[in-house]
Amino acid sequence: MLAGTFSAFAQNSELTNAFNLFNIRQVDKAKESIDKATANEKTKNDPKTWAYRSLIYSSLAVDSTKKANLEVNLNVAKTAIETGKVLDKKNEYKVDFENAGRNLAQVYANRGIKMFNEKNFKGAEESFKFVSAQLPSDTTWMTNTAVAATSAMDYKQAAESYTSLLKIKQTPRYYQLLAEAQLAQKDSAAYLKTVQDARVKYPTDNALITDEINYYLAKGRASFIVDKLKNAIDKDPKNSSLYVVLGSTYEGLKQIDSAEAAYKKGIALDPKNFPANFNLGAIYYNKAALILSKANALPRTQVAKYNLEVAKFKKTFESSTPYLEAALAIHPDDVSALTSLKEIYVRLNKTDKAAEMQKRLAALKAK
Repeated sequence: MLAGTFSAFAQNSELTNAFNLFNIRQVDKAKESIDKATANEKTKNDPKTWAYRSLIYSSLAVDSTKKANLEVNLNVAKTAIETGKVLDKKNEYKVDFENAGRNLAQVYANRGIKMFNEKNFKGAEESFKFVSAQLPSDTTWMTNTAVAATSAMDYKQAAESYTSLLKIKQTPRYYQLLAEAQLAQKDSAAYLKTVQDARVKYPTDNALITDEINYYLAKGRASFIVDKLKNAIDKDPKNSSLYVVLGSTYEGLKQIDSAEAAYKKGIALDPKNFPANFNLGAIYYNKAALILSKANALPRTQVAKYNLEVAKFKKTFESSTPYLEAALAIHPDDVSALTSLKEIYVRLNKTDKAAEMQKRLAALKAK
């Protein structure tokens, strides 16, 4: 009986030794003690054993001087965390397992970044997924998992990650990316539900509006989306954003005159509506470009007709100017508006204004 008691005490002392040695940073010696405790029948089913083992081996894994044994240390630490959590029925060592997991997360985070930069997207996905599991409230690693999964064309995992992100923080972008992942899996029903749910929450988000429009256009249901928008306008006739969506829809249908009318109504309701001003300016810009293209295609003998078309081109180009200038006044750093106006001013020989646009573009590029 004395011998049996002594044996049990000896093994329990290995646990104590492992704990004490770990706390004074004698990790190699702590490893020896915890290995003995893990192998012994008296202590191998004690969650404390696995808690200490997870901490010790995860510390060895993050030690840059132990790179030769990195994979072994990682695997032992991971197994210790998994086994210990099963044995720890009362969650007495929850914090220890979490700390060990954070140690391993450091290793996998660095590994994942390196793999992603090397275009090993599947490997990066698995690394980021592990980090995310250890740091479940950190959206950075969920996002990284989703991005890597998308790059690896693992759209199922991407969808799962964006779904998890939406449980923590809802944004239009997360909804859009989730929808894209669902569409990539050819799950049209899930895609449409996600977009529609998002549209209820963010009714004026242009990206979500465009996604919904494109979906119905691709399905050959253009009239459905037009009718849907008209019904929305009937219920909310002073909402200028709805006219922008309607205008965009008409553009998608190549009904440019209807699009023009919709944008004008949107501007009448809200002169500071950027998309309405910019899109209407773009319509006139594109019309002018088409007129010039046709003029340049005329035979050289048709000088009078060419001059007539050029005059028409300039007039149409000038029609776009006030709308693009209004758009730029609303968003002074918008590159598309600056670039379009620069081109217009060059074509109309307004060199001072063209130079001003170029200067502003250069300043933006230098930031």
